[in-house]
Amino acid sequence: ISNFDSVENLSGNGGTISLRVSQANIFNQFPFLQEKLSRDVFGKAFSSIDFSDEITSAINNAKSIEINSPSISVHLRSGDIVYGRYRFDDRYTNKVISYPQADFICGAANSDNYHVIIFGENQDVCRKLADRNNSSYFGDWAGLRNMTQLQKAIFDIVLMSRTDRIYAGNSGFSQLAEWIGRTPICSPDDNFNRHAMANHIIDVLESSVSESFDDFQNGFGSWHLVFNYKDIIGRSNAILHLEKALLYTPDCLFYHAVLASLYFESGAISKANHHLDILISSKPKPEGVGSYEYLTEYKYSDGKKPLHKYR
Repeated sequence: ISNFDSVENLSGNGGTISLRVSQANIFNQFPFLQEKLSRDVFGKAFSSIDFSDEITSAINNAKSIEINSPSISVHLRSGDIVYGRYRFDDRYTNKVISYPQADFICGAANSDNYHVIIFGENQDVCRKLADRNNSSYFGDWAGLRNMTQLQKAIFDIVLMSRTDRIYAGNSGFSQLAEWIGRTPICSPDDNFNRHAMANHIIDVLESSVSESFDDFQNGFGSWHLVFNYKDIIGRSNAILHLEKALLYTPDCLFYHAVLASLYFESGAISKANHHLDILISSKPKPEGVGSYEYLTEYKYSDGKKPLHKYR
């Protein structure tokens, strides 16, 4: 393992160079590497690995799936951002495509005759979106029935890598697929009309469709709308949907902090103070996550705190 400072020629001389990096996209950390390393190197490296029989089986199963062209992948990450500790701040919001946003992407892609394949951790959410949009979801495929979680993950990554585009927020899982197949991860905002997408998200969240999704998905969908499209929906609608998010997930103190900020901006000082009072007077959770103390004292590796944008 070498530090970058001591490496003079990263193109290598037929040998292998190991580099110490953090858990993040290597090209984001060191942009100059894009001139030194072809992205093809990752796909070649993956195909050259002598995987175990169980992993090889998962890879072969993923390669056996028939995909109509053109095709897109929609990756619905949820996990700790929708259901766990990372829902208590905005730092990871952009890693997730909310289900109402995914619903828009699937519908728009279908209209353009794309074959849509949905991936995600929550089978119920993926299944419902696939049914609503005549899209493919392989979480129920008989070939996966006896696979381990590791095999299923490899299966998803390889299958995702075979599509023409990936919509996945900023998910590290999907970046592996991107590099294996050189399939670009695309931003919904770059490929679809933002106003149309924001209006569709509101329509879904305010319709009976939302009743078939759980409170965490609806709460996050409301917050995701505010986080990404406040400039389109305006402050009043942002406040409305954050209040709705609190109805779905009342334990999320972070929403009180954002609401206080929005009310303060609008000049509604008493309402801002009301949400600050709730935030500050709340009792810490046993594990500390999401408490006022956590939101104000916890520091990430870059020194920022969960409330750094709202202080």
